[in-house]
Amino acid sequence: MALSKFEKDMQIIQALDDEPNDVGGLTAAELKAKYDEGGEAVKAFLNDVLLPALDAYIARTDNPHAVTKEQVGLGAADDTADADKPVSGPQAAALALKAYIADVLTKDNTTEFTPTENYHPATKKYVDGVTAGVILGQVPDNSITTAKLAEEVHDFINSKAAAVHASSHATGGSDPLTPAQIGAATSQLLYCTVPVSWTAVTGGFYTQTVSVPGILESDEGIKVDINPGSDNDANKLYAGALSKVQTMETLADAIKFVCTAAPTVAFPLKLEVTR
Repeated sequence: MALSKFEKDMQIIQALDDEPNDVGGLTAAELKAKYDEGGEAVKAFLNDVLLPALDAYIARTDNPHAVTKEQVGLGAADDTADADKPVSGPQAAALALKAYIADVLTKDNTTEFTPTENYHPATKKYVDGVTAGVILGQVPDNSITTAKLAEEVHDFINSKAAAVHASSHATGGSDPLTPAQIGAATSQLLYCTVPVSWTAVTGGFYTQTVSVPGILESDEGIKVDINPGSDNDANKLYAGALSKVQTMETLADAIKFVCTAAPTVAFPLKLEVTR
């Protein structure tokens, strides 16, 4: 069964010793005497003095009994102020990865800084100071000099002399360019005489191979015509013989002719070869 407030109060009073206390400024003996009086005096005392005093005492937060942290199981508690507390292990590890502010250049940096290793940052002042000297006639010692620059240019031109020479001269003069050097086609005239030495082959054709010095097996698109003389009648016979030529096959220094009918006269030819 739960105790009434009066019973709780009585237990508190009975637990007090004979020393002066904060309950109405009375000793335990005096409080007990008040209870012994009984009647209306006790009720008035409870309502007017004891209960308000007890309520005030319970509500106090200034540790009236001077309870220590050891007494309440907080002996290991550290009262260090938040501002004075050390950082945790993870915080220390994260901070170790940060650069020192003294080692960091900012856009408002006013401290002289000279890079000494690859990938060191450089200030505008340092870059301006270096580049100011990279002007012909003002190149600093132990760096690029006008003489060294001239030497490098000279060596470069010499190394490219053959290509420059070949590509900068027109045909003619003492060292003309060849058509092959400029990718141009060339043509030349070759001459031969086709004798009356035809051999019949299968299919009703006639063939013979004629020596043509200078002709190549790879030559194609040869323009063939008679090589006319002063005799017009002979030229007509030559043209008639040439008209019987069906095909030509180029060989090395020779041409193989195939005719539909064997010409009865030898005929001179003019061959224009384009390569």
